[in-house]
Amino acid sequence: MQRFQGSLRSVFSTLLLVLVMGLLLYPGLKNVAVYLFSAITGNYISGTHSVVFLSCPNEQVGKVIARTIVEKKLASCVSILPKVFSISVHPFEVPEVISILVDQGNPLYLKWIEETVPED
Repeated sequence: MQRFQGSLRSVFSTLLLVLVMGLLLYPGLKNVAVYLFSAITGNYISGTHSVVFLSCPNEQVGKVIARTIVEKKLASCVSILPKVFSISVHPFEVPEVISILVDQGNPLYLKWIEETVPED
């Protein structure tokens, strides 16, 4: 009986892997496959989350933007760095908005992000 259960588990795992890999081949279904794999295995998939850098004209504007983003659950956390000094070739009319994919991180923190920020 144990041999049968082990065999059945192996077949199920293989079918699951084939399903996930098949979903990854379709760009529209990639997110579904990533979240399915992550939920089943408990592993983080590199590039699932991102860190965004945004320059603001002053700390007050940064606080308003940060509060709005967190209240709308578009981010799990916003860090404001009020004493950043930038040297730039362009005027502030062109604000910095950059998104960097997260490659690795504290698994508990990444799980917290997933629980805090819902999908679309």
